[in-house]
Amino acid sequence: MFRQLKKLYLDHYLPYDQIVALQKQNFQAHLERLTEDEKQWWFKGVDVTCLEDIDKLPVRDSTDIISQQQLDPPYGMWRKGEIVFTSSGSINGVRKVFPRSLESYHRYIVNMVRGLENNGVNIGDTILTTDTGAMFSGHTAIEDAATHFLGVSRVRCGSPLLTEKLKTMNQYGVTVLSASPAKLLRMAKLKPKTLLSRPLKMVISAGGPIKHEEEIADAFGVNQIVNFYGSAEMSNIAWTCNRGHFHVNIDLCYINQGKYFTNLTNLPVFNYVQGEELKFSYKGTCACGSNLPTVDKMIVSIADRNHKD
Repeated sequence: MFRQLKKLYLDHYLPYDQIVALQKQNFQAHLERLTEDEKQWWFKGVDVTCLEDIDKLPVRDSTDIISQQQLDPPYGMWRKGEIVFTSSGSINGVRKVFPRSLESYHRYIVNMVRGLENNGVNIGDTILTTDTGAMFSGHTAIEDAATHFLGVSRVRCGSPLLTEKLKTMNQYGVTVLSASPAKLLRMAKLKPKTLLSRPLKMVISAGGPIKHEEEIADAFGVNQIVNFYGSAEMSNIAWTCNRGHFHVNIDLCYINQGKYFTNLTNLPVFNYVQGEELKFSYKGTCACGSNLPTVDKMIVSIADRNHKD
């Protein structure tokens, strides 16, 4: 299984036309995994046989998913072997995901390996994520991707205090840090590069768009912040390469009009509103080696989606 998944995370180095073909192949495999209940709820009678048919489907958001899983089982009880959504029951509709099989979870995290591998993360590195409290959150998934696929060591800090996390980073020689955009900004105010005994190789902003990127990078003493853009429903959609370009995983997701997202790896999520619109295009092989398209512009339509913790 790992050999097959390793090919999946390295596929972005293939020629562009092969990546486009893989998008169609992954879509067909994704359709075969759907149950009739899932097809009925997402497709609403539309005959979906190709990627272009997705454009005809209703647009969905997190409120739709939470309402459906609470009010109309079995949508919220997907079959064994797939990741399922659970709701915290809060007014704000916080979502969580968890897998019912290890294989399903590995399909969920494998596209996060791309940004790690491309930026030189490997055996010998140590990662700390500041948001591992939520089981199978995007942050925990990044940590698992690093350890399961690249042999990276992980450390944990149980304290919510950012000063304690910095102490843990010094104690264990952390080289890779992953946090939400909001938490990175808060940590930056502590001037971490003056407190860390070992320079960081990589700082990951996981979730929505990041603000004050240059300020945060300077505070941590790194050349750039590596943005892992995505959500629980979509996993990693786009990531910053080692040359500073923002690549879209088009073989693992389908994006309708730049703002409606379909997961092609494991979760039945179609025409989903993330809260941002991506303008992207293929510009030839990137200097990093990837043949994925590059984001030209990101338009934020839902303010501060992931800038709160």
